[in-house]
Amino acid sequence: MPTTSRPGLVGCLVLVLGVLLVVAPGHPTPDAEGAPPPQVSSDHPYSDPTWFPLRTPARIGCARVGCGTAADHGFDAIDLLGALGDPVHAAGAGIAHVGGDSGGCSTSSEVEAGRWVWIDHGGGVISRYRHLDTITIEEGQLVTPATRIGTMGHSGDLPPCQTTYLHFEVLHDAQSDGQGGERVDLGSLRGCGAQGPLQLPEALGFDSWNAPGLHPAKRFISPTLDDRCVTADRTTTPASPSPRLTRRDRSITVALDVPARDGSWAVDLEIWRPTLKAWRPVSVVTRPAGATSTVFDDVDNDHRYRARVALHQGQGWSRWSGFREVLGAPLAPPVRYLEWKQTTSSTKSYLHYGWSEPDTLGGPVTAYSVARRCATKPTSLGTWKTSTETPSTRFRNIDGLKKAKVCEVRVRATNEVGSGSWSDVRRTTR
Repeated sequence: MPTTSRPGLVGCLVLVLGVLLVVAPGHPTPDAEGAPPPQVSSDHPYSDPTWFPLRTPARIGCARVGCGTAADHGFDAIDLLGALGDPVHAAGAGIAHVGGDSGGCSTSSEVEAGRWVWIDHGGGVISRYRHLDTITIEEGQLVTPATRIGTMGHSGDLPPCQTTYLHFEVLHDAQSDGQGGERVDLGSLRGCGAQGPLQLPEALGFDSWNAPGLHPAKRFISPTLDDRCVTADRTTTPASPSPRLTRRDRSITVALDVPARDGSWAVDLEIWRPTLKAWRPVSVVTRPAGATSTVFDDVDNDHRYRARVALHQGQGWSRWSGFREVLGAPLAPPVRYLEWKQTTSSTKSYLHYGWSEPDTLGGPVTAYSVARRCATKPTSLGTWKTSTETPSTRFRNIDGLKKAKVCEVRVRATNEVGSGSWSDVRRTTR
């Protein structure tokens, strides 16, 4: 990762200008006259989290490194130190969620999240805002980068909780409930300065939040920002796609209806948990534009799954497609036995044929088909004769065989998708 140990001449000039613009932490953010805030859109609700989350000045705390102790984050995130009550804004457009509402100090020996918010930016991308003093959004609210989502605090910090700061991070491939995912480099974050749009940390003379010179004992301070150049960026995001889903033995394939021209696309897979009577996340994967499909291996053949897809183009993700449950025709039923039996009241004999329930590939069995062909000689076996059995049936007694000496029998299952493969043919000779 590139680092800068000392700001260059241009960086120093920018830094001086930025410092001149700085006011004491906690000073109200100036309003942008005549600049209406971007409106939310339910059709295009997302944009990438590329905006700096603060408007009032803040001291730049540690990122992956730079905490000044052995307890560096060790992962991509940034701490921003400010004043109690400083406004915190969304880093991009999306759907806001309350992650936790515990306002006290940590009760353990480690720092906790405290009162915090996370925002779904679509496609498995989320941003998190921790240690808030107040939360100013409602669960499920649509937000833009101009939306105030809370205020800075020190909830969840170690006693006596005297350090007021925002812990900010972005994750990719997170699940639909905000769990999981991988923290990613924040990259350049946009802001609206007094002289127009700017990028941080470049405006401070550094090209990375992990630059060693950005974290001296006396922290660098971010400039005062406002909302006058903030946009929701939704005009460049694509329409929701339609996936094609295919299920086979222990695998699910998800494909795009139309290949993505650029950008990338993501798949969100969930499983039905009968005990909980609810769908639960399994995995979110992101694929490049050149990939036309993705395969989930090692799925459980007898569980229900559903999936949805989103596209990324321009400045953000599309809305997720609707969830589609992915079913497959049943696999071949395992055959348990095939044997000749004789009735107790006469010398007539019949075939006793049994099987077990097959892997259902998500759709319960609705019927079984049992086929048999018999003859006096193996070389003269005729056409298959088929009978239908109820889904609760596990055996079939085949009579009316008269002088048949050899028989072959097979079975297959049907569900709402269609009929599966026939079982292996079993042959028996009388």
